[in-house]
Amino acid sequence: MQKKYRLIDILFGVISIFAVMMFAISFSAFIPCFFKGFYTPWINWLNIPESSHFTYERIVNGYSNIIDFLWKRSDFNPGIPMSESGIDHFRDCIPLFWMQLWFMLSSTLYLLIYHILIKVNKVKRVYFLRLPLYSFGGFLTIISLAAIGIFAAIDFDTLFVLFHKVFFPGKSNWVFDPNVDQVIRILPETYFLVCAVFIIGLSILISVLSIVIGIVDYKNKKEREFVSSFYSTILMVDSIDRLTPKSIKKLKRKDREKVLSYKNENDQKLSLLARLLEKEYLGNHKIGYNEQNKPILKGPIQYNLSHKERYVVIGLSSSLIGVDIEKNKELDNSFIEFSFSKDEIKNMEVMGYSPVKMWTIKEALLKCVGTGIIKKPNQEVVIIKSENSLLYQNETYFFASFNYGDYIISVVSKDNNLPSEVKHA
Repeated sequence: MQKKYRLIDILFGVISIFAVMMFAISFSAFIPCFFKGFYTPWINWLNIPESSHFTYERIVNGYSNIIDFLWKRSDFNPGIPMSESGIDHFRDCIPLFWMQLWFMLSSTLYLLIYHILIKVNKVKRVYFLRLPLYSFGGFLTIISLAAIGIFAAIDFDTLFVLFHKVFFPGKSNWVFDPNVDQVIRILPETYFLVCAVFIIGLSILISVLSIVIGIVDYKNKKEREFVSSFYSTILMVDSIDRLTPKSIKKLKRKDREKVLSYKNENDQKLSLLARLLEKEYLGNHKIGYNEQNKPILKGPIQYNLSHKERYVVIGLSSSLIGVDIEKNKELDNSFIEFSFSKDEIKNMEVMGYSPVKMWTIKEALLKCVGTGIIKKPNQEVVIIKSENSLLYQNETYFFASFNYGDYIISVVSKDNNLPSEVKHA
């Protein structure tokens, strides 16, 4: 168990294990014990009229009265001969019926309160072996009922007797004489076997559902943690210098083939480092691509990559993001005129930005919107409005630029929670 959990978190989690078990079994038992319609289809299926020598109507009315009696809705009068001892046994069953109802309602109420407390952050859900604790209630129920089911398949009669000895200790009035307690003719052992199979089957189904919900819950938990870790834009930079000959073995075969498809050794290293950063920071989140081949995450987090010579930069944000890294050097006039419009050149002079810095901002912006450079660069007009905002096609974006040794790194996002520094991965 992780140390970050409080004692109350663990306590609520452990109780949820037994609450799931109680709910699965008591709810499954409640259906045949409460709903009279559960019995009706089995009357002809089990040939009860032939074996009991009672009419269908008499059987239905008799069973209906027994259920009403067990739930204290009427006196015992099934219209079928019954000894006083046999009637006493049905009286002994009344507490069991109400007990399983209490188990069902109390476990349901507990699980509901537990869910509400988690939602309002009063209690933390406890996870163990990548599952919330309540899912282990499902496992324990399946194991327990599977053992009982195997026992029943091998020797149901012994299990039937054992059940009555456990729940009716010291009493023998549950042993009916069909000639005196004729009501037992409409409740043969085969019907109790049907009920047992139904209860075990439905309990296991509910237990499996609790496990599946737990798996989804854990997956959503990892997603929530992933999203909450990026409440602001993060910018990380790494160098190919940290790569070793074994680094490529960390990638899947498909990614290794992509890396080795580059003929230039430095390009291979940059591609390898980019894949490793994706694996480290994006985990198992699936990466897709838009029409302009921009990588996008299939989820609430967005990311972008850029590389230059020895470095790879990765940016992560809860909104659209683009990053770029360039060597800080002088650019000749022909490149400046090709890359920037007259308005941009004037804007650059007013803001006191170097052409390289302006280019990284522009490149990051076009990667952010997901188009890249599809026209001549000087036709894509980007106007800097302030120290951290710009205007592109009448929409406002936010940016930040950093000096990193001999390089300039810029990040552009629709979110104003921009990083104050570049972190080394």
